Amino acid sequence: MGERPGRLPWWGRVDDETVDGSAWDVTPLRGASARTQRATVRDVNAFIRRAAEHLGVSSDVLGSRGKAPATVRAREIIAIVGVERFGVKVKDLAARLGKNPGSVSRWIVRAAQARDEDREFAACCRRLEGALTKIVSKRSAR
Repeated sequence: MGERPGRLPWWGRVDDETVDGSAWDVTPLRGASARTQRATVRDVNAFIRRAAEHLGVSSDVLGSRGKAPATVRAREIIAIVGVERFGVKVKDLAARLGKNPGSVSRWIVRAAQARDEDREFAACCRRLEGALTKIVSKRSAR
């Protein structure tokens, strides 16, 4: 190998996932049909950027101190979809947004409660998951 840590191909940072699909890691689920896949995120910044774009917010706003209801809602949706569906680690999401991991954990708890109680919130979570899954599917088909 001879490469230094951080320089190995699978550790590479991806600036633009449209050029390099390695921002997403797609693997078949165990015991599932060949068409069922589990996608995990390698590049949390790419995930945040794509999710924020889909929700119509700036990724900079997500890391701000803003408490506007639309910003809080977007943070919660991105956190729960990222952690539950795409394997984003709470500490990685917190680090990329400049937030405390405890705060991100609380977003997820509130999002889970909102998803159970608010049909529109749950639908928004499903739409984000669907949009990101399409991106992943396109990448894995290449």
